[in-house]
Amino acid sequence: MLHLITSEKCCDVMKKNPFKKYHRETGRYPFIGITQDEGFQRQRQYSKTGCNVYEANAPKSQPLGFWTKQDILRYVVENNLNIASVYGEVVNENGIYRTTGVQRTGCMFCAFGVHLEDLPNRFQKMAETHPQLYKYCIKDLGMGEVLEYIDVPYKVYEDGIISEVKDGQEQLKLL
Repeated sequence: MLHLITSEKCCDVMKKNPFKKYHRETGRYPFIGITQDEGFQRQRQYSKTGCNVYEANAPKSQPLGFWTKQDILRYVVENNLNIASVYGEVVNENGIYRTTGVQRTGCMFCAFGVHLEDLPNRFQKMAETHPQLYKYCIKDLGMGEVLEYIDVPYKVYEDGIISEVKDGQEQLKLL
């Protein structure tokens, strides 16, 4: 039996606590780039508080709160802005903007929702784009064991061959 040490506190440790530390050390409040279409709970919260949240344990400003992902991507195109290379290029297909790279980023090592992704998944892409971090994540942090336990493929072989797990059996397919 695989003994997993996991926690639901990742966002507290990696996101919320740094905001609190920043406030303690500087006296400033954070600006947060959350858009209205990032989830029902966030949309509902924004409709109650608006852009600036003053009456809270942790006051903050979320100036993009009324924007959608489409608004952001259209703004990038219209203003010829550079974006992080991991997103690729912004393209417009039949009036809908999307990025040619990843659609969202977050903690590189987070496996939340990976079982729902098309292949290649985020770990297989990481093997190609960040091989040293991939090795650290899969081997040193033990994520390979976790992904095997939940039947999520993560291996990438030479020439763009990826592994796919079906019914507990590894199958190979071209990336």
